[in-house]
Amino acid sequence: MNPPYFFVKLRKRNEPMYRLLKFFAKLNIFAIPLYIILIFNIQFYSAQLFTANVVNTLLQATGFLAQQAGTMITIPIKNGEWAAFITNDCIAWKGMLAFVALVFATDFPMKRKLKALVFV
Repeated sequence: MNPPYFFVKLRKRNEPMYRLLKFFAKLNIFAIPLYIILIFNIQFYSAQLFTANVVNTLLQATGFLAQQAGTMITIPIKNGEWAAFITNDCIAWKGMLAFVALVFATDFPMKRKLKALVFV
């Protein structure tokens, strides 16, 4: 009994479907840290505080009367105050982890992958 045509075709390593499935398998393996962080709801408070400090400094440098309390930044306006929180989603950790997973899932040599991470 012969296997279905689809599986026979995947035995050839240069086939586009084989390369695509290999890429998605590697991408999901390299995305495991992202899944773990999302499942356990891990917070990066120090990164949030650092981002809030940078935003507050930039706002003050541009002439706003910004004040910071933890990860909350307030700016006085005409009839009160405007406030913003720097949350866990504001620090771009998901995008950075996704980018690293995408880079490592490609078929390029490791030297080229590391250059992509350093120079981007």
